[in-house]
Amino acid sequence: MPSLSTIRNSPWLASLRELILWCLPALLCGAVLRGLLLAHFPYALVHPDSQDFLVTTDRFLNRHHHLVLHDKKSFLGPILFLLPILVRLPTLLVFAWAQHLLGLVYILLVGAIVRCWTALWRWWIIPATVLAGINPALLYYEHALIAESHYLFCVTALALAGSAYAMDRTRGRFALLLLALFLTAGSRPEGKLYVLFPLMLVPMLHWGQGRKLALFSGITLAFCILTWLSSRNSQAGSLLYTTLLPLAPDTPKSAPDFGPLIAPLRQERLAKGPLAIPDLVQEEKKVTKVVYAYLRSQHRPTNNYGAFCQRLAVEAALHKPLLIPLVVVDKFLLGTRFPTNDGFGVDWIQQRQIIACTYKSWMLRLMPRLTGRPIHSRDDLIAYIHQEFQPLQPDWFDPLQSFWLGLTTGVRIPFPGLPAGTPGLPLFYLLGAGGAIAGVIRSGRTQKLHLAWVITLGFTASVVMLTGVVNPRYRFVFEPFALIYVFVLADSVVGLVLRRPDISS
Repeated sequence: MPSLSTIRNSPWLASLRELILWCLPALLCGAVLRGLLLAHFPYALVHPDSQDFLVTTDRFLNRHHHLVLHDKKSFLGPILFLLPILVRLPTLLVFAWAQHLLGLVYILLVGAIVRCWTALWRWWIIPATVLAGINPALLYYEHALIAESHYLFCVTALALAGSAYAMDRTRGRFALLLLALFLTAGSRPEGKLYVLFPLMLVPMLHWGQGRKLALFSGITLAFCILTWLSSRNSQAGSLLYTTLLPLAPDTPKSAPDFGPLIAPLRQERLAKGPLAIPDLVQEEKKVTKVVYAYLRSQHRPTNNYGAFCQRLAVEAALHKPLLIPLVVVDKFLLGTRFPTNDGFGVDWIQQRQIIACTYKSWMLRLMPRLTGRPIHSRDDLIAYIHQEFQPLQPDWFDPLQSFWLGLTTGVRIPFPGLPAGTPGLPLFYLLGAGGAIAGVIRSGRTQKLHLAWVITLGFTASVVMLTGVVNPRYRFVFEPFALIYVFVLADSVVGLVLRRPDISS
């Protein structure tokens, strides 16, 4: 067993101490902002989407300890939100503090990635981590009872685990890579798309190594299959088909007799233009109604409607594949008109929260366990919310939000071929894309890592944008990586000037 002095003098502990010192300005800024939030709002916000996570808690407490997951959610969030109640702690109090603490650890992960991905990391680590620490979207989602903050944490940990394995291919780092993948898949339904990352990275790193290539690639493939099966989402297929409906053929090969039934909706969408993005929530309801009627007429179970829509969506994509990138860009740009979070305006922290806490009848009966307070009626709930969620005075969050939105979307470049009214491409994301390309073409130990990560991130972002509604929140997990890649671009440019193009240490 290693002695205390051996542990104290170990290289990894020395590296951690150095990392913490370099991230100290960001940790201090992040701690101050998080402390201000917790001092004013000690309890986490109940978001309109919180109920989907809390279904698990309600069913477990009130239906003979049955562990049930909402069909649109992965397992990690619902289970995490249940744990404090099992030990008689108020979930809203525990998670406000726990998620903010995780946000400080996230700053260290960003610092470690900057150190791995850039040659002149001492130039970039302080501004990169400070910006990561004051990101208003992260501050908001750390204070809300939904999965966004730990989803970003898991994705960032996955990128760091892949970087560590690319630099030193030990069994321990391989295990951490697979663990990070499993947690990423468990944090949100689209998290399982990240199986592409190790499926690409591991074979590239072991290429030409014979038995090692076969062994590690085989383990990775088996683990990725299990990870993929651990998460599900019945709504993804119908949303994707709703988006791609104008691109669909007149007669789908998988269901020829379905074509005439969907034709009126399809013609209505075509009349507005194949790239025009409607209110997908309402359009999906119309599409689902037609699909249900068709499946019943065929005496087929309606609970498979998602898989049926997914087959139709694949046909639509293959019918006009060249339009797919434009649809993705169009939906993404429409989402950049607004911040990635709802902020702490009085309407969201009071009236919308009252609605979120009472939208389902069972939510009110959970409130005493969630808060640790005697909330047994709507009047009790309103009194609690008005007491604990008064507007920020002074309001420092909105100016921070405006600064961030200006930084990331303030300067735009026109993007040709999109419908009128679609905003231009933010320069920030263009620079981030330039940094991603620089990472891929720049020689060094992280080159293969960047190739696998950039393809995975681009693929995941495309699927999310293509499948989901137009929602600014969907770019929340991609924006921090665009920020990191801006610094990778700066490092590459300065490295070329200083004749240090390689990342060799």
